[in-house]
Amino acid sequence: MFRDDFVKQLTVPDPQELHDVVIHTKYHNLDVLEDIVHNELTNPLHSRYRKWLTFEQVKEITNHLPSNQAIEEWLQPHASEIEMKWTANNHFLQLRAPVRVLEHLFSTTFYHWVDNQPLSRQRRAERRTQSYDKSGSEQVEVVKQAEHYSIPHHLVEHIHSVSNICHPPLVVHQNSVIIDPEDPQYKSKGQGQAGQEEQEEQEHSFTSLFHSVAANVLPPSLHSQISISPQIDSGATHSGYVDVSFLKSYYQIYNNRANSTHRQSVFETNSEYFSRSDLSSFQSTYNLVQQAAVDIGGYALNGTACSLDSNDNPYRSCNEGNLDIQYIMGMAQNAVSIYWYNSGQSTGNAFNDWIVDVSNDANPPWSNSISWGATEQRVPNSQKDTFCNTALTLVGQGVSISVASGDNGASGTGNSESCGDATSCVENSGYSPSFPATCPYVTAVGATMGPEAGVPERACQSDYCYDSSYPTMGGVITSGGGFSTYFSRPSWQDEAIANWTTQIQSGTSPASGYNTNGRGIPDLSMIGVRYKVIIAGTTQWLFGTSASTPVFAAIVTLINSLRTETNHSSNSTASYGPIGWINKNIYQGMSLPLCCYSLVAIIIMMMMMNILTSASLLPAAICSYTPHFPSPSPSFTIPLL
Repeated sequence: MFRDDFVKQLTVPDPQELHDVVIHTKYHNLDVLEDIVHNELTNPLHSRYRKWLTFEQVKEITNHLPSNQAIEEWLQPHASEIEMKWTANNHFLQLRAPVRVLEHLFSTTFYHWVDNQPLSRQRRAERRTQSYDKSGSEQVEVVKQAEHYSIPHHLVEHIHSVSNICHPPLVVHQNSVIIDPEDPQYKSKGQGQAGQEEQEEQEHSFTSLFHSVAANVLPPSLHSQISISPQIDSGATHSGYVDVSFLKSYYQIYNNRANSTHRQSVFETNSEYFSRSDLSSFQSTYNLVQQAAVDIGGYALNGTACSLDSNDNPYRSCNEGNLDIQYIMGMAQNAVSIYWYNSGQSTGNAFNDWIVDVSNDANPPWSNSISWGATEQRVPNSQKDTFCNTALTLVGQGVSISVASGDNGASGTGNSESCGDATSCVENSGYSPSFPATCPYVTAVGATMGPEAGVPERACQSDYCYDSSYPTMGGVITSGGGFSTYFSRPSWQDEAIANWTTQIQSGTSPASGYNTNGRGIPDLSMIGVRYKVIIAGTTQWLFGTSASTPVFAAIVTLINSLRTETNHSSNSTASYGPIGWINKNIYQGMSLPLCCYSLVAIIIMMMMMNILTSASLLPAAICSYTPHFPSPSPSFTIPLL
């Protein structure tokens, strides 16, 4: 067990009570799939570059029919008492059976466990668990779990793990903070104008870089379609807040209409809703296409208001949900946008439930955003493997998964809304990277701040004071970063991490305990402060990597649309599918074979400079901000596009 607040009781469930578990088979030929992804599909010099595999091709490589047969033969004597269903890719067997049958199959004993994590009534209902009053009024959640399980020896080569037996429900957190912009404690007169000369000088250096890069990596026919200079709209840049118009201006996205056949999604959990009326209001307010989101999971509010008061009963949180869906749809309009809710009921891990569902779709969304995270050390290794191995199967199909790197620095604890008050830190807590951002097959997204207030861009830091318009408000959150404690450093990060290590030797060294042999995050960063979001009919400001992540996922959708558009407009016989997994290209400094319009500037900057130069990775000390990783040469620092 990984949680002290998950407490075993003396009572046991009714033997006839039904319980759900999921059997995860071992992926077959993962090394073969990895080789195809790394050496062919993401290698610009290979003839199969970005010619992604189909659902059936991935299934053929990784599926092992003898494993399925062996498991079914083992379960056959109990066939009359169990319900079982294989996922379409044949990797997961969803099993429902009486407790006594599961105890026999897995040689274990189930008990009642009290989950003392605070839970909403909706989450208790969706998990279908018992609840009772403790000390007369305080409600707690009771779940069925065992302390261990076993499988027959002959199935060890076939079964990777069984979920929802002996691990407590995973505690996840959203990576955003909400502030009312009308709160008088933050407001003052005047506008912050600092940093203008530095910004202009940096824009010039970027222009020079872009000229040379574009000439080397883009087809000659597209050179004339490239926007060379940032030419940032000064009004949008100095407004003190972020909306769709500002993002389009700052990142030079002149056309944010996506292909209407493309799909993108945002992952949600923990009883997080989105409001259809707020979405419509957001689209009207900012002159966006009126379009409804697709609801998977039943967490769309229709005619019911979101809650801004934590004392509301029932409490319907929409902060994260509204932020995610409003900005992924606002930045990539016309695409089919999915609000994909998953409670984690099947496996106890909402991330794994979600990725199993996505991998079970023969036509999964090409771009996906996850604004949630969990402390990596508290996620069982088997669950981390399941998520990341399944992510690899999606990568093979050209699917992109963007994940927020966290809002609490490298320690993973605390945040502050006050300027000058650093992100809080639990003594001796060490480095706590956020999962699933640490999985190498997702793109981890950090947050920056500054340009919205007219000052140079930097990694988002809670105690950094930079805007005279809001003198008591810092970055509110500190962009998460660090090294994985579980996933090894991929070879494509070797040079970048070595450069970072060399640079810190001459400065203040981080507190001990970090592991440079682990996978480093984030891979890139985008602006993550003062996003205007409509919640319960009012405009609120949201801060966090939860803001930057759906924006980047939307940019991926726009790039995919441009590549598809090229298929119809080009005289070439080449066919361009989705951009897919870009991590290797970010670090290798390689760009896409074909992209067009001003988005070229974005993707080239990503590929050549590890994206947004103020991307944050690793702290100067556990409780401090994350320094830029890797630091570009002085002539190429900020602002990015």
